[in-house]
Amino acid sequence: MVTAMSEQQPAPPRAPSRGLVEQLFERRRVLVVLAVLLVELVVFAGGLLTPLSASTLQGLNQQASSQFGPIRSAAFGPEVALIFSHNLAIALGEMVPGLGALLLLFSIYTTGLVAQALVVAQGLPGPSALFLFAFPYSFVELSGYAIATGAGVMLLAAWRGKRLRQELKVLALEVVAVVGVLLVAATMETTTTYSPLLGLALWVPTGLAMVAVRVLARRRALREKARNPSLVAPGPGLSPPLSRGLSQEADARAKAFERAYIESHPDAQPRPKPRDVEETGP
Repeated sequence: MVTAMSEQQPAPPRAPSRGLVEQLFERRRVLVVLAVLLVELVVFAGGLLTPLSASTLQGLNQQASSQFGPIRSAAFGPEVALIFSHNLAIALGEMVPGLGALLLLFSIYTTGLVAQALVVAQGLPGPSALFLFAFPYSFVELSGYAIATGAGVMLLAAWRGKRLRQELKVLALEVVAVVGVLLVAATMETTTTYSPLLGLALWVPTGLAMVAVRVLARRRALREKARNPSLVAPGPGLSPPLSRGLSQEADARAKAFERAYIESHPDAQPRPKPRDVEETGP
């Protein structure tokens, strides 16, 4: 009986390894990016609402003018390149596990303070700087930072889970994604400075791109589920692996009980078994 109970059950089939693109759109990674994006919005609003003295506001305004003045006075192409290189340097720093998250908080909060100083210099209240989010380039740029910071978070999780080598392969795709997103954001921002109406019209391709990413992620999730279907339908409240394990354990217990009954009752006839079930020795 003990021998029968200890029979090894066949191991469930291993799920096929997912491609790098599938891992890039996995649910946990997407949720991390969305969480970081939400934090960015909250921290930026905190910078806008932080009370500052008149001298501090004046100093931030002068600093921003000296830093961004040459960028705004450049031609279209150089302006895109300058904005892109500045933002990319920040994003690459945000990919560093642990320290990148701190850099993100500092960078976004400082941006909120500077935005407050710029609008106050125009005679407007600080919170009015939220009008920047009427243009899609703001969300695109913050999304690039969120992807970068999320990559650092996933690297830290992979290191703790002893799967750092595989995560480094996904990181290469994330770097490409960050470069592409920030390049698009820089182009959109420069276009907006030349024509605010055209900048508002960029919501159309931005919305289409967001829908395309959503559809792509959904299709890859369905494709992954189709490649790894559940072998046993789960019961109420049970996941497929747990349901399979309970089913196999119950079958082993039933066979062991039957063998023990036959051994203790030699004259008893064993119950007929279905033809598709193989007889196993005691």
